[in-house]
Amino acid sequence: MKRWPIAQVLQMLILRQQLGDASIEIQAYTQALKKVEAQLVTHQKNQLWYEEKIRFMKIDLDDKTNVLTYHKKLLAEAVKEKDELKTKLESFETSSKSLNTMLNSQLSANDKVGFGHNGAKEFKVSKTITSVSEVETSNSETSNDKVEMPKIKTVRMSEPIIKE
Repeated sequence: MKRWPIAQVLQMLILRQQLGDASIEIQAYTQALKKVEAQLVTHQKNQLWYEEKIRFMKIDLDDKTNVLTYHKKLLAEAVKEKDELKTKLESFETSSKSLNTMLNSQLSANDKVGFGHNGAKEFKVSKTITSVSEVETSNSETSNDKVEMPKIKTVRMSEPIIKE
């Protein structure tokens, strides 16, 4: 058997010890690398999931924005229609006041008494009347010339339309 010098044997033992330590370190690094690679795969899957979720959220946001825009448009149209109706109502109220003034100026105090007034008070129409008096003309001969005189036929409502 061959004898190895002690220095060489010690060197070999030290190398073997270092080789064993290096082997253990390599195994530890390999396990750590596998864990990091597994985490990387998990993070990549999560990234894909989050990207998909973001896409759906963007679509949902676009839909809600479209609905909001639509409702704003409807609101603007409703406000416009409300303003138009308000203008019409004011016009009807003005017309009603003008009609009341005209009626008051045309009726004598005796006629007003017949409507439940004492002749001193004015009356007001309680609601808008949609019917109009019918006017017929008749020919009356007062002289040699024929003059057409209007006859007014008044349409009466079943419920009173005049308030004190």
